[in-house]
Amino acid sequence: MWNTDAYAYNKDTKYLYTSIPFFIGLKNEKAYGIFFDNTHRSYYEMASESDDYYYFYANGGQLTYYFAYGPEVGDVIDRYTELTGKMDVPAEWTLGLHQSKWGYTAEEIVDVAKTYREKEIPLDTMHFDIDYMDEYRVFTWDEKYKEALKELKSMPGFHAIAINDPAVKQDENYSIYNEGTQNDYWGKNPDGTPFIGPVWPGDSAFPDFSKEEVRDWWAKNHHVLLDKGIDGIWNDMNEPAVFIDGGK
Repeated sequence: MWNTDAYAYNKDTKYLYTSIPFFIGLKNEKAYGIFFDNTHRSYYEMASESDDYYYFYANGGQLTYYFAYGPEVGDVIDRYTELTGKMDVPAEWTLGLHQSKWGYTAEEIVDVAKTYREKEIPLDTMHFDIDYMDEYRVFTWDEKYKEALKELKSMPGFHAIAINDPAVKQDENYSIYNEGTQNDYWGKNPDGTPFIGPVWPGDSAFPDFSKEEVRDWWAKNHHVLLDKGIDGIWNDMNEPAVFIDGGK
């Protein structure tokens, strides 16, 4: 159980995205769950050494785990989510059919949506990937995609989701970067200087979301998307990710 961003996903890529150290078991037809609350590299040995037992451990940290008794699987899930948090009931359209592809031009987004309707194939939502931004600067628009969004929303029944990357281009002519720098909002290197890493827009700074004021600032900036008709946000690159092979 260990995850890092794997730049370019080469053939040796093993660990991707997220680990959730929680599992559900059955014993005498009764369900139970165990959540291993540890941030270090951890391991699960699930009966390959013996059919009689399993064990789990980590390379460091405290031995903290939670046992959730059922007896039904649904009861286990209820207890687990009481501990980790329950999500709100999502809007119905979010559970519908979505179309997403990296590299769509503004024209293609509209054409694809129209084609679904013409062929009477159900579709609820089109996704806008990073190309809708102005040179990949978060909270900006390329005008062509802004017009595509307007045309999409004029078609009955369509919703739109826009990607959002937590990497802010290092550009002194860019208001988001200047605000973050002036207010000391960036994640830091051990020496206290802002960490700068290459991502889609080039060298970028990364908001320190452990600070409440940074979270509030980031949330407020979403009006740039929501005011134009975006219905939902696709959070991406949240590891955070940098384009350095083998980098940390």
